[in-house]
Amino acid sequence: MLLVSCASPVPTMTLVKPVESESIVYVYRPRVLANSMVSPELIVNDEKISEIDNGSFQIFHLPAKSHVFSLNVDERYLGDKTIKLNTKSNQLYFLKLISSLKFQKNKPYIRHLYLKQVSEPDAYAELLQLVENELPESRPQVEGEAQESEAAASEASFSILKTNNPFQK
Repeated sequence: MLLVSCASPVPTMTLVKPVESESIVYVYRPRVLANSMVSPELIVNDEKISEIDNGSFQIFHLPAKSHVFSLNVDERYLGDKTIKLNTKSNQLYFLKLISSLKFQKNKPYIRHLYLKQVSEPDAYAELLQLVENELPESRPQVEGEAQESEAAASEASFSILKTNNPFQK
């Protein structure tokens, strides 16, 4: 009996380990449709650091002490825009940017955009999904296959040259 199996490599992610006297803080935003075009500014200890795009994450190496993380978004968005972390040496922390949109009949919709501290297992699963979305296809491409797929795409695409004028004699 011969068993044959085909499996693609399982993506993994290694979390950055903190060194002595520092903590690591992951700030991530899962890829969701709600408020996807909004990239709020992330402010750490009153200093603008960057914007948090939909489906992205950032890693911060910080000294072990109290830190304030906040989002710079307008008042249309509900939720805790500021979170205070008392970090300890050699510890990992995870902050998730939560984005949601709620529609109500005959009322303006309600937007949420806020930070929430989450556990390592929950954060790891969501970070792994972000990393998986960024991986190139695991299967190697056969030579000549690229030209064939480009030709097929060209064949399927619309072109004015492929149409017939019904009014032309």
